[in-house]
Amino acid sequence: MSSRYLPSTDADVAQLLSAIGVSGIDELFSGIPSDYRLNQDLALPPAQSEIEIKQLMTGIARQNRAGEGVLSFAGAGAYAHVAPVIVDALISRGEFLTAYTPYQPEVSQGTLQAVFEYQTMTASLLGMDVSNASNYDASTGVAEAALMAERITGKQVIAYSAGLHPEYLEVLKTYLHPRGFTLVEVPLSDAGTLDLDRTRTLLQTQKPGALIVAHPNFFGSLEEMATLAQCIHQVGGLFISVTPDLTVYGLLEPPGAYGADIAIGEGQSLGLPLNFGGPYLGVLATKKEYV
Repeated sequence: MSSRYLPSTDADVAQLLSAIGVSGIDELFSGIPSDYRLNQDLALPPAQSEIEIKQLMTGIARQNRAGEGVLSFAGAGAYAHVAPVIVDALISRGEFLTAYTPYQPEVSQGTLQAVFEYQTMTASLLGMDVSNASNYDASTGVAEAALMAERITGKQVIAYSAGLHPEYLEVLKTYLHPRGFTLVEVPLSDAGTLDLDRTRTLLQTQKPGALIVAHPNFFGSLEEMATLAQCIHQVGGLFISVTPDLTVYGLLEPPGAYGADIAIGEGQSLGLPLNFGGPYLGVLATKKEYV
């Protein structure tokens, strides 16, 4: 019974079994039907030394191809961005990281500092008033934005662009369906963007509590966001802007500039590696009046 990872000696095991009143291991597990018990040794190779195991694992690892060494066409919110080395240097500084447990004041202060810097940067980047301290990923951010819109407007009808990331949509449905929401898809035109006249008519008919639009959308097209914001505001709904890559705001107007009420983004491009496609982190920012 003894091993490097289970240090109980045979004497220890006998004492434990005696204390709970069983004669042996077989009696201890007697409540498990024999059909479900393994009555033979595991099909494992002979034991190896630590050095041999390290050599074996290293050989297996060499068969992997790292993300930096191949060209990835995954896209859809997972991109091989270059993260400057200063990112690792900054997050390793003592202001943000200590060896103490989380309830120690040193690391608590570091966490507060990191969250403050993150929220300040996010609000500035998106042109919004306030930011939270991130969501699980962008898809859950979209769902939380829809729930916010319902709490603010009292409407359980949510419209979304057909150009929304399909995985974001699946999470949105998972969140909203059990709560009795109605989801209305706004179709794309042949040009790959929302047709403004058709969108305006649909919104005036359905009067949803929010319109969710991806910009750029899943197909890489740019929407007329300022006009779409006006369309949903005219029927008393909120405008929710979504982007799969926050670095686009180095070129495009931020959501706050075109009237977004809630801005959602995928934060992978802020310095996270591909990491098997995520999840990464969901960015959520809004207006001060909705805090």
